[in-house]
Amino acid sequence: MSRKAGLWIALVWGGVFCVFALAGGMGAGYFANKGFFFSTIQPAVSLSGKYSFSGPLKEKDLKFSRLEIITLNNSAWRTRDVLIGMDIQVEVDPWDGRMDGDDLLQYTFEFNTSDGGMVKTWPKETMRKRLVRELERHLDTAADECRRCREKKVDFKALYI
Repeated sequence: MSRKAGLWIALVWGGVFCVFALAGGMGAGYFANKGFFFSTIQPAVSLSGKYSFSGPLKEKDLKFSRLEIITLNNSAWRTRDVLIGMDIQVEVDPWDGRMDGDDLLQYTFEFNTSDGGMVKTWPKETMRKRLVRELERHLDTAADECRRCREKKVDFKALYI
């Protein structure tokens, strides 16, 4: 008889535990929808005003992701003491209105410095999925070159990297 009672008690307690777990999960889901817990909606980000796109492809055509915009904004923040404006010309030859990660883009950059100079790049090609990484690399290179020229007290009007 004690075996039967032990089995029934285990089943009852197991059922009570499942009911509490289910109620707790439903309650947590209810409160999460009301905004009591961490929100899954992330705030919108926009590209820094230091960037301008003057080529055939504009910012809206390139369809930057949230992470790419944050990366570009961080690069602009890191180079804020040297580079005050960035003009980016991006073009693609056979463009049908869609932008894929494997599309080959031609691009050039012009960075305006706080000293009145300009840092330019020669025309380059890259895939769309690598564009932000290369932009970030060129921004850092341009800022480093400008800082190095300042330290050596070298003036320039246009510097090509």
